[in-house]
Amino acid sequence: MKHIFMMHDTKRHHDLEGMIHEVMQEYSYEVIYTTSMKDSQKYIQDCLEPSRFYAVGGDGTINGLLQALVYTNHELVILPYGTGNDFCHTLTKEKISRKY
Repeated sequence: MKHIFMMHDTKRHHDLEGMIHEVMQEYSYEVIYTTSMKDSQKYIQDCLEPSRFYAVGGDGTINGLLQALVYTNHELVILPYGTGNDFCHTLTKEKISRKY
């Protein structure tokens, strides 16, 4: 199974990208930067091989990718990296914060 990390081009997560390369070196993976949700959704629709998509971002990113993944053979992993981390705060009592 291929692992695909989806991120928006407007928010370059170089620290996270470095960790991805380090952890995933034994796996088939890609780090994809897109400029719009429409581009992200098109990429998912064009992906024929069942893949595991990692939504890197906030509520909007998760929602947009999830919409494209419904009724596919793909999987979704959520990496909460939004500005306020509202999604993560809703699911857990943990206070997660980062410095940009």
